[in-house]
Amino acid sequence: MDSETRRTVGEEEAVIPELVDRLEYQAAEVARLQAALEEVQSEREKMKTELAIARRWVHALAREVELADLLLKEARPLRSRINAVPSESG
Repeated sequence: MDSETRRTVGEEEAVIPELVDRLEYQAAEVARLQAALEEVQSEREKMKTELAIARRWVHALAREVELADLLLKEARPLRSRINAVPSESG
């Protein structure tokens, strides 16, 4: 091997620790991102559950409001009939 080849091999060998460091950093970054992803997915599932519960509550409350509205509509004509009855003292 001539001196130029030795220098090239030496330069290539010097890059190896840098590449190993980069790979280790990237592996750690991937692990960190995977943990963050799992946390976000867990939070998403929790929020989906809470949304389903909220939808059921809204549906139940809407039924109660509709029922109350019907009862009020029935009570209004009854109230007007009661007020329309002539008094016996008059």
